[in-house]
Amino acid sequence: MGTIVVNNIHKYFDEFHALKGIDLTIEDGEFMTLLGPSGCGKTTFLRILAGLEEASDGEIKIDGREVVCVSNQVSLPTSDRNLNLVFQSYALWPHLTVFENIAFGLEIKKMPKEMIKQKVAETLERLQIGHLSSNSPSELSGGQQQRVAIARAIVTEPEILLLDEPLSNLDAKLRIEMRGELKRLHHDLDTTIVYVTHDQVEALTLSTRIAVFFEGNIVQVDTPQKLYNSPKDLRVAQFIGNPIVNCVEATVNDDQMEMISPLNTYRYDYKIGLEEVTLATNPENIHIVSESEPGAIVSEVYSVLPAGSETYIQVQLQETNEILTIREIGEVMYEIGSNVWIKPNLEKMHVFNPKTNEKILVELDLRVPVNV
Repeated sequence: MGTIVVNNIHKYFDEFHALKGIDLTIEDGEFMTLLGPSGCGKTTFLRILAGLEEASDGEIKIDGREVVCVSNQVSLPTSDRNLNLVFQSYALWPHLTVFENIAFGLEIKKMPKEMIKQKVAETLERLQIGHLSSNSPSELSGGQQQRVAIARAIVTEPEILLLDEPLSNLDAKLRIEMRGELKRLHHDLDTTIVYVTHDQVEALTLSTRIAVFFEGNIVQVDTPQKLYNSPKDLRVAQFIGNPIVNCVEATVNDDQMEMISPLNTYRYDYKIGLEEVTLATNPENIHIVSESEPGAIVSEVYSVLPAGSETYIQVQLQETNEILTIREIGEVMYEIGSNVWIKPNLEKMHVFNPKTNEKILVELDLRVPVNV
């Protein structure tokens, strides 16, 4: 079992309020990613889970057992929480072989030598590094060292595995390989994994759910698909996805129930009480059409960026000179400087309050925009 229930966790560093009342439930067997920009509090939160940092307020329970309760002065040491932590820096002992590094935790538990050999051998094979058993860490590549660090963490079969940006020191090819290894490892072990990263591609590809942090708060917890397709906060929309989401500002006329934007003028279904909103949509939700049609506007091709199996086309809006990115599958070519008609998919257009970043649940007119 590896269920974690976090209630109202705060953390102060002198006057700096790093965590501002974190509430989060991580179910047994989940791959939960803590995602956010640098300095948002995600690593501090992981260190509090691990017992490496003291919370200023709040409580944490693991499988119903209280491991942190500031009001009752409870804070169990890391060794009593049945979890392991993999660091960004690998933290391997340079004077020990790969086998000895992995076996260390089992030896601390005074496990019989034959059982240690069996468990280490199984773990080495699972991570495809059995042939490196007698090597020292200095003889390994970055990817191999990372595998050893993960092997050392899982060999003791912890209920919970905490990973602090474990792939950030690897090159692009190795990162992709290790993502696959981690995904398979989670499937095979069914261990609860809590994973910290600022890389939204890692978060989207690995996680069962993602908790997005900004400025010491969790602003949304959801599946990768829901975070990408239905962000509840403008910052989430702008952080998730590559290329970045397209955003344009729109003026609101509540009397006429109209939003006037560089993309067009649209009707909406109830008064929202704002003068301006932000419209956002992902690059694949804007389409280039062959000719003028209801809802389409003319724009100029700014650049064309081939990316193998897909192509990114940047277009410049004539009215405001804003540049939007469109994703098309396959190899396509448009002449730079030529005019094209573009049309957003209104069913996938999100409306946000630019002052609070909150999503506004209005439905835009899908039939005929007012000015066509």
